[in-house]
Amino acid sequence: MGASEIAAILRNAYESLAAGDPSVVLNAFAAEGVLHIENGSFGGDYVGPEAIAGVLAGLFEWTGGTLRLDVEEIFTDGKHGVVLVRETGRRARDGVELDVRETHLLHMENDLVVDFWDLPAIAGRDAHEAFFSESH
Repeated sequence: MGASEIAAILRNAYESLAAGDPSVVLNAFAAEGVLHIENGSFGGDYVGPEAIAGVLAGLFEWTGGTLRLDVEEIFTDGKHGVVLVRETGRRARDGVELDVRETHLLHMENDLVVDFWDLPAIAGRDAHEAFFSESH
């Protein structure tokens, strides 16, 4: 698959997630694909569709369904991808708002995501950490 086809698949995955359907995202991952989240209560490495589905459900619960990942740009060569997003949401327990930019870095094999890193922008890192922290 070429870069433009991969970009279309990625854009569709984000749009489906925004519409409340994580199945397209999960189908984009290889069976042993890994979602790496750097910080906060959800920090860790999630391996396989079941674990990834669980963390996505947790993120949507944390935000009362308000979590949004608005795609600003997609870069890909078919084996690697960079997706620039604006992440927004409202924490369900207390209404605290999040509005940060992130980079999602992907490594792909056989047209499937094998590694996905969620990297908040340096300027928003502290806000991201605080938003997803149990202690705040």
